[in-house]
Amino acid sequence: MNATSRVWSTACALAVCAALSLPGPAFPQSQSFAATASLPAGSYRGIRLTGVPAGSELRIDVRTTALLTVYLMTEAEALRFPDGSRPVAKVQADGDHRLTIWAPEAGRYMVILDNREGASEEQVAIAVTVSLD
Repeated sequence: MNATSRVWSTACALAVCAALSLPGPAFPQSQSFAATASLPAGSYRGIRLTGVPAGSELRIDVRTTALLTVYLMTEAEALRFPDGSRPVAKVQADGDHRLTIWAPEAGRYMVILDNREGASEEQVAIAVTVSLD
């Protein structure tokens, strides 16, 4: 991962952590985060989601200029990415795509945008919403 990728990933992780990490014991009904970025060919980037309650709905909206793979995985699995990780969900996104899943357990999750097989830099807009029903 190059320096720009690390900075973007860290900035997104900090923004999501700030949005989803709460000082008190209660989780609000809904928390959201949105970002746009360029994703160079042959690269991937991650967004960390912290404090996700078990059973909460995770909605990931992705708009991309070409085919990308989007993974949702626990933070522990993300540490093994790209080799040997087992995602909670994996989708191929081209254009607009929405992934909705319920968190199987409480904890930290990663959304990974993967352009490792892409031939060119792609523009990506992502919005992540975590909500309790």
